[in-house]
Amino acid sequence: MAEESSVAAKGFEKVAGTLEKLVDNRMLVLWAAFILYFDIWLIATNIDMAALSIDSAIIRIKALNMRTIVSFIAIFSVLMCLVFPALRYVYTTLLLHYGNFRYSNSNRTPDQQKMSNWAAGTVGFGIWDLFSGAFSQTGNYSGYLLYVAAQLEKNSLATTILALGFTFFIFFCLAAALEREY
Repeated sequence: MAEESSVAAKGFEKVAGTLEKLVDNRMLVLWAAFILYFDIWLIATNIDMAALSIDSAIIRIKALNMRTIVSFIAIFSVLMCLVFPALRYVYTTLLLHYGNFRYSNSNRTPDQQKMSNWAAGTVGFGIWDLFSGAFSQTGNYSGYLLYVAAQLEKNSLATTILALGFTFFIFFCLAAALEREY
């Protein structure tokens, strides 16, 4: 009996650890950036997710060539690992030379710096997604963010809670993206 309870306890600890990693702020921001980037790609290729069933989505994924998949992942990786950190570096360097020196975060860990870079990516992809959807042709897929914005116009308790959560997430990403490094 003691062995069964220790196995159950170990299993529970593994599940709890996995859930904790999934709910980690950095992973949430990184997944949000990936979903927004994927949505930008859907807008560009005019694939309406609401019109697809799971079967047709799997068929479309199977029809993709490897070049498209590798390009998709490579571009996302370059943007998140090089472009957005470089933009944040330019931003923090300008703040260092021209900004107010009283607000310094010199004790930031590499994880906090990654979080800021990924938050900048999420904000950048969010803006890109909104503009891509807003300027897409009428009748075409306009993106997830514009769909969420249309749903938030409805008056109910659920949409109010969703709007508050969405607003807090946006401000969290903006605050993390605009943090100083030096």
